[in-house]
Amino acid sequence: HGTFCKRIVCGDSYAMKDIEDFRAPAPPIPWEEELEKRPQIAVSVDMMDTGIDVPHIGNLVFFKHVYSKTKFWQMIGRGTRRCDDMICVDGLLGEYSGKKHFYIFDYCGNFEFFREQPNGIQGQDSMSVQQAIFTKRVQIAEKLQGEAWKDEESQAFRKKLIEACHREIMGLNPELASVRMYREAIEPFRDIQAFDQLDTEKMTTLTKVIAPMIYNPDQDESAKRYDNHIYTMMLAALNGGQDLRKASGKLVKLSQLLKTKGGISAVDQQMPLIYQTSSPDYWAGAGIRDYEEVREKLRGLIKYITDITEYKAIHTNLTDEVTHREEGKPFETEEEYRDYKEEVNQYIHTHRDTTVIHKLTHNLPLTEKEYGELERILTQELGTAEDYERNYQDTPFGLLVRKIAGMDHDTVQGIFADFINQEKLNQRQINFVNRVIAYIEKNGYIRETEDLTHAPFDFPAKIFELFDPARCRKLFEIITRMKENAEKHMA
Repeated sequence: HGTFCKRIVCGDSYAMKDIEDFRAPAPPIPWEEELEKRPQIAVSVDMMDTGIDVPHIGNLVFFKHVYSKTKFWQMIGRGTRRCDDMICVDGLLGEYSGKKHFYIFDYCGNFEFFREQPNGIQGQDSMSVQQAIFTKRVQIAEKLQGEAWKDEESQAFRKKLIEACHREIMGLNPELASVRMYREAIEPFRDIQAFDQLDTEKMTTLTKVIAPMIYNPDQDESAKRYDNHIYTMMLAALNGGQDLRKASGKLVKLSQLLKTKGGISAVDQQMPLIYQTSSPDYWAGAGIRDYEEVREKLRGLIKYITDITEYKAIHTNLTDEVTHREEGKPFETEEEYRDYKEEVNQYIHTHRDTTVIHKLTHNLPLTEKEYGELERILTQELGTAEDYERNYQDTPFGLLVRKIAGMDHDTVQGIFADFINQEKLNQRQINFVNRVIAYIEKNGYIRETEDLTHAPFDFPAKIFELFDPARCRKLFEIITRMKENAEKHMA
């Protein structure tokens, strides 16, 4: 099924799963059969440049021009991680244990470019969405230092922005070469009080040095782009309304598209606000706190818009020569063109209250009949078994529903409540469990208990540093039971 070489781009539903499979440590010998199931080559576009560590990478292939020196070193940093248990065979040292070096295949002359232009091309790099969001948050926080914004509500919003930026700075991996290179610039901002008064020097450091290194683990790219649009609006308003109408145009279009998505329960809940924000007049009269309310309520809905591209009209004048005419015969279509994934997503989101989906999101076991009905819907009603396998491989039906729908908040809280209370956890341990709860609530389950040793659970402390073996086992058992509850059914 093409697992040896895997394309990994942000538009793929299972991009993060493919990354996890790619960076999973080698299984114990004999391991040939297990390794055959995992990607050995990852072809990535802007998904593995920064913030993702794969210690056993032995080869980097550059097949693009990189003009930013910071990004170039971040990309090279993917190969610099130590991997002491890696078995290596190469033409330089033969066979040995423990990674001693890695190879770079540069097909686009990046090294030659940086020898000629040591600092790269300044100001011509396209800014990533997460970099733009971080930069705009900092710029808004600077604007809110003014006397006109000293009221309690504005300062509470400024504090919220600063805390978000500080979390992302604290999340920078100190083991990455790119982070070590700018450690002196980063270190002062690990103290949140450094944001109390943002001067020109601090702003330059935050927006030019730190912003390009920021990694946001949020997998909802459409939501992040919406955040970026809203922050653009805020800056336009804070700058005296300049370009306000231009900045609001995209947001108006998005709200107008959302109006067509009625029937999705999450969209229906926000429909009054969607109608308000679909008018340019709303944005002209709103303030930055209104913008923030809209951002929080609508950002998670943008993913339901399947086509937000603006097209320019292309006028053509073509004439076709008629070579054959046949009338009265029905036109038979062999294939129905549709998006199977979109239909599955829409079905699950619009049928959350049905018994099967309700049980899966509330961690209740399915009967054999209910599990069979779910299989029928996914492999007969919405498509075929081949459609399912092509899009979701061997993912169990219940886990797919969980992944798309998430888990009920109160249910997940209740599952872990006894563990928190009975084990008398301290605050750091409770914080770790809360991260687990938030992850399961959003993603439906944790794939393997081993995932708890990786991001986003390994900072500021790893699980084995926080819990003794007995508590780790109890936590693993809870997580495993929750996952198995979606994979099995009652006889």
